[in-house]
Amino acid sequence: MTVMDEWFYYYLRKLSRGFFALPFPYCNGIHLRVFPLIILFLFLAVAGAKAAGEIDTIQFTEVEKNWLVAHPVISIAPDPYFPPIEYFDEDGEYRGVAADYIALMEKRLGIRFVVRRYESWNEVLEKVRKREVDALPAAAQTPERSGYVLFSDPHITLPGVIITRKEVEADLTMESLKGMKVSVVKSYAWHEFIRNDYPDIGLDLVPDLETGLKKVSLGVSDALIATLPVAIYYIEKEGITNLRVAGETGYFTRLSFATRSDWPEFHGIMEKTLAQLTDKEKKAIREKWVHLDKDSIVSGKFWTSVIAGLGVITLVFMGILLWTRTLRKRINERTHELNRELAEHRKTEVSLRESEKKYRDLVENMKDIFYVADETGRISYMSPAAESITGYETSEIIGRYIPEFLHSEDIPVIAEQFQKIISGITEPTEYRLITKQGNVIWVLTATQPVYDKDRVVGVQGIITDITDLKRTEEKLRKSEEKYRTIIESIQESYFEADLSGRLTFFNNFLCSSLGYSRDELEGMDFRQYTAPESAENLYKTLHDVYLTGNTSEIVDYKIITKDGRIGYAELSASLIVDSDGTPVGFRGVARDVTERKRAEREIRERGAYLEEVLRVAPDAVLTLDNDSRIVEWNEGAERLFGYSLDEAVGQNIDELLTDSDTLEEADNLSRQVLNGKKVPPVEVVRYGKDGTPLNVIVAGSPIMMGGEMIGAVAIYTNITDRKRMEALWRRYEFIVNTSGDIMTLIDRDYVYEVANDAFSRGLNLAGQEIA
Repeated sequence: MTVMDEWFYYYLRKLSRGFFALPFPYCNGIHLRVFPLIILFLFLAVAGAKAAGEIDTIQFTEVEKNWLVAHPVISIAPDPYFPPIEYFDEDGEYRGVAADYIALMEKRLGIRFVVRRYESWNEVLEKVRKREVDALPAAAQTPERSGYVLFSDPHITLPGVIITRKEVEADLTMESLKGMKVSVVKSYAWHEFIRNDYPDIGLDLVPDLETGLKKVSLGVSDALIATLPVAIYYIEKEGITNLRVAGETGYFTRLSFATRSDWPEFHGIMEKTLAQLTDKEKKAIREKWVHLDKDSIVSGKFWTSVIAGLGVITLVFMGILLWTRTLRKRINERTHELNRELAEHRKTEVSLRESEKKYRDLVENMKDIFYVADETGRISYMSPAAESITGYETSEIIGRYIPEFLHSEDIPVIAEQFQKIISGITEPTEYRLITKQGNVIWVLTATQPVYDKDRVVGVQGIITDITDLKRTEEKLRKSEEKYRTIIESIQESYFEADLSGRLTFFNNFLCSSLGYSRDELEGMDFRQYTAPESAENLYKTLHDVYLTGNTSEIVDYKIITKDGRIGYAELSASLIVDSDGTPVGFRGVARDVTERKRAEREIRERGAYLEEVLRVAPDAVLTLDNDSRIVEWNEGAERLFGYSLDEAVGQNIDELLTDSDTLEEADNLSRQVLNGKKVPPVEVVRYGKDGTPLNVIVAGSPIMMGGEMIGAVAIYTNITDRKRMEALWRRYEFIVNTSGDIMTLIDRDYVYEVANDAFSRGLNLAGQEIA
């Protein structure tokens, strides 16, 4: 019999005695008509109060009650990217279906759930596996996870679907995915299911659902396996329009409250608490986040009210009829229940003694220090591990105060932290201890308050020696600082980006090259500072790096600085993978080649100019290699010698343009030039294609590049006509001078310009100038 039953029968007896003690004439028999109505009212009041009590009160065992007292704060870790089931909003608040369940359970249990936030679901599972987190609000049941957590009955069940691009028109099944590249979030339930049931499917593990959707949208993956409402949430959030649900997986993720496997008491508490949640509460949570049809809610409330009303009426009549019959049964049941509780109490005492011995043995043999102190910080217990870590005997520690063993610089921080713990705020703390030998060691303490009923009477916690870890962290910090200094010192742009191309790390040189501040570049997509004609090529390069894992070839691309200037860069990129080999991003080096490109353009333009000058030059201009073979042959050479470009290139110049009489002389000139000497202009005879001798003036000079001779240049000027005129003049001069007649040439000023020998003899001017 419950307390509520005893209350009912007590007042019923009192009411009966008082009511029927009234003299009959004074009540005129009305009590006979009113008394049943009073009984009915009393029964309904008790029934209503009892029903409410069953909702708000959970029947815990003494062991469970003691466990809750000893553990007033429980740490939970949600999946950070699993909306609308659970996620963190823009303000960092824990939201979603699971968050509302947690809020209800906090009210039921009177304890506080501390939410821990981690970067990925994979990291969350690792923290639970290491016992750094106590529970998971919404975790799918899998065989692997059952090794380190205990699952409640599922409180959320959701289907898994296959998502593809809209261009894939066929409906898909899990069997049809064989041979395809299928993305799935690493460590999600789908990962384990598919790995075990469909080993032929090529899984592409992604860090989060958003990345997986983008990879399918961009064609990097063929399909994605995801939870339907979560996928819809991200598709709407990102505005992705080219995806569709192509089929069902046949799997369902049954989300449960998962607790540490070494806390079976907590598992039982959560099972009972979840079982006490009403359908009304569960329905309200579902409709808040999954948006069920409002009409169905109204209809449901209406029929619930009708059924509740009928139930109350039925309960009243049944209660009146069965009252007397059940009274004796309840008394017997209560007596039996008290006997059973007494036996359980005795059994619990034995179990507690055994449990205390087991946990004491565990504490005494653990490598970390377990300690207990009162609310003033005076140490009342210290496990034997303190001797090996601090050098003190436990007897030297017990009775002393915590600050006596702290590094002087850490005392104010620990004093403040101690007050937080006393007020119920717990968080791991790192600080320094001074050993008995005077050495400084680093420790990590996880501490929680100890309660006596509702009053904090002290603290207890575990101290872990992290000195080696700190040394390793310091080495890593110095190493990171060293390489960061190197990266910041190089005169090239270094960058790291995620798989979607958003910058996650970069050096200052990249900022100065693009003209953006560090805050502006953080998270910027590479397409924002890449010219459109280069962005597609750069994307293909990164895509090939992702698919092959190989470092890219050097790629030229055009950049646009913040102020709109166009520049040029060369990029080489490689893939970044995590400890499991899963691709997580790209790293690369970009070299600004804007000035080089400008110089190359100028060289090309200058070269084109010189080529045009060479082409239109009237003289024959040609270049030779180091073996006297023709490399270049301009139009002037074609006109002079009659050979076309194709006929001349590759030929030995001396063999092409000489005969047997002039070959040796030509070879000597060529040898001088190819030995690095300049040949001044000299008149020689060379022969055209048709064998015609040509009088030319030839000059030559070696071609030097970087201090090394790479060939020679030769210029031939045609003087055949001039030679012919000179010969003709000499002939005419001979004729005039041998003639007996006087011949003179007088200009318009009557000045003699030319006179033959006869004129000179006639005037006796031989040997004198005539002018």
